[in-house]
Amino acid sequence: MGFDVAHETKFQENRQLGSDLLMIGWVLLGMCGIGGIFVFQDIREGTSMWLIWNGVFGFLGLALVAIGTFFRHRVPPASKNIPSNRAM
Repeated sequence: MGFDVAHETKFQENRQLGSDLLMIGWVLLGMCGIGGIFVFQDIREGTSMWLIWNGVFGFLGLALVAIGTFFRHRVPPASKNIPSNRAM
């Protein structure tokens, strides 16, 4: 046992992937928030383009945020694998 470089590399890759997915998800949710301005006008006019647009991209944004959070916490920190200095 000791410091496992492969494990640490995988942990860093998962954190980076999770961070990227979180960023893309929050950007999509922000765009839906801005596009939400047009939903009520769209409903008043009798069409549903903006409603469907915001529904699809809102769901996609929430899914990316959930997946990104999962990936960031998927692999435990490498410090848990370092043995303690206790005598055996």
